[in-house]
Amino acid sequence: MIQQPEDILRDLIITTDGQAEEPYSYHNWGYTIYRTCYTPESQSQWESLIEAIQLGVEKSLPASQDDEPPTTSQLLRSLLRLDFRSDASLYDGITIDQLRQTYLNPPENSAPPSPNFYRSERLFLVADAEVLMDPYFLPEENETTKVLIDNNTSDVATSQTVQKWQYQYHGYSKSSSTKRRWLKCVELDYVAADHHPRRRGQGPRPYFGWFMMTAESLVELWEVLLDQDVEEVKPRLVDVMIWGGY
Repeated sequence: MIQQPEDILRDLIITTDGQAEEPYSYHNWGYTIYRTCYTPESQSQWESLIEAIQLGVEKSLPASQDDEPPTTSQLLRSLLRLDFRSDASLYDGITIDQLRQTYLNPPENSAPPSPNFYRSERLFLVADAEVLMDPYFLPEENETTKVLIDNNTSDVATSQTVQKWQYQYHGYSKSSSTKRRWLKCVELDYVAADHHPRRRGQGPRPYFGWFMMTAESLVELWEVLLDQDVEEVKPRLVDVMIWGGY
């Protein structure tokens, strides 16, 4: 659950020359979530991911009782826009770098993305093959011997290696009874030249402009970005960063 819903709401007030008049008008807020994997098995995983995101919102922004006046959480919920984009003809198999260009230059007849509205930190979320075909979440009969990996972010690996990588950085163990869904959070304005890669074996891997976060923690991420910018939130030359949510 978020700590200061009032701070988020206050930040959403629309101002003119720094001034606001009551009754206040508010910006919408939220993220665009792209799906780039469309295998037969991925459909149920995509639906499960959406459910996890929506459950996280419910737990982060609890509703008031019917006999109570509208709360800050209810108003925040009404302003929230989660822009789920699932279209194989537009997004199937495209890379994170290609998604950045798609975000900046939406396909013809496609509505422009609307995740961050007035915010300076331009971020969007991605459910790709690594997310939707994670063997940790697939039914055993659907596990594949190899998982497609974005060469911009990690090495081609067997499913066993992928599992180890994901268990390690999600804080999971194979015996864990908790399975939190996750997403990639992509920095739109990432510039590769600003992040000098190290040679293999010489320490942590470079930052490729995205980090991992639990699907339940979208609201918490927005709250954190009220006080910190992406430079402070993103990983410091490590593979991934996990936002654990509530």
